[in-house]
Amino acid sequence: MDASTVPAAAVPAAEHEGPGPLRPRRRRAGSAPRARLTGALLGLVLPVLLLLVWHLLSTNGVYSPVQLPRPSAVLSAGWELLRSGDLWVHVGISTQRVVVGFLLGSALGLALGALVGLSPWARILAGPTVGALRAVPSLAWVPLLLLWIGIGENSKVTLVAIGAFFPVYTTVSAALQHVDGQIVEAARSFGIRGVRLFTTVQLPAVLPAVVPRLLPAL
Repeated sequence: MDASTVPAAAVPAAEHEGPGPLRPRRRRAGSAPRARLTGALLGLVLPVLLLLVWHLLSTNGVYSPVQLPRPSAVLSAGWELLRSGDLWVHVGISTQRVVVGFLLGSALGLALGALVGLSPWARILAGPTVGALRAVPSLAWVPLLLLWIGIGENSKVTLVAIGAFFPVYTTVSAALQHVDGQIVEAARSFGIRGVRLFTTVQLPAVLPAVVPRLLPAL
């Protein structure tokens, strides 16, 4: 029998030449770093264009230095603040506002969210009102805070607390309503009730849903 007349099925798979349909294509060793470098360079295109537009608008008379300072003036002022040490003072004050406001808002959101999530009566009485307040944008509270509290640290901390309160409240109240009832019943069978039940069983059960919502609020 001539070799040309042998059926293709009789030829061992190892003798087939060319890449098979299921054979994965190997990537070159330097392709991944090159792709990351290309992506990083392309990501710089838009910031550079915005910087050029900023420079043009601030130097050709479209905006005055009071309305839009030149990039070089902003860089010089930032370097002066860094050199004198005032920059770190301002950073520390801003960080303090964020941390204090976040802790206050999160604590209040956790407390009210737990009450609404665990008590049907609290859900009926407070749920609609808090839901209506949640629809108000955070910036819309600024005029009211200035009128009620005034310009100072208290109004700034309160605004941060409002921004942290609603994500924590909505997440905790919704997550507590879906805690596995068998876990709760098992804890109650061991005599765990009330606040201890909430802190040792229910709150740890909802933390995986609460923590991802806390990070954007912070």
